[in-house]
Amino acid sequence: MNSGCFYALDRNTGRKLWNFRTSRSFIQAPPVIHGEHVFAAGWSDWVWRLDLKTGKPAWKSFIPMSIEAVAWYDDQLWVRSPYYVVRLDPDTGKWLRIAETSYGYGGMAFAALQVTRLPCMGLN
Repeated sequence: MNSGCFYALDRNTGRKLWNFRTSRSFIQAPPVIHGEHVFAAGWSDWVWRLDLKTGKPAWKSFIPMSIEAVAWYDDQLWVRSPYYVVRLDPDTGKWLRIAETSYGYGGMAFAALQVTRLPCMGLN
């Protein structure tokens, strides 16, 4: 059963610290923690920036596609869907760039520490 909530738990005790109700969708992509923020994505529609300590949302950004991954790289927030990669402004949630990937469901993942450019997708 899906409660539509995203939970933060104390890593030592397992005690619930806070929860955040999503927009009817469940969280598929693992959340990203950067600084004092958590970036979480619903399966089909929204990305949120939440305060790490309180769970209060700072912004939400509508992504009209299923979301498979969220990543933080080079002070930028990246969202991956089956057919697109979207770069979001981490302070506002505004779309900065979108590019087609043409990989389909389950065909691409984020995994890099040294990538500085993605020229095949037109992303810098």
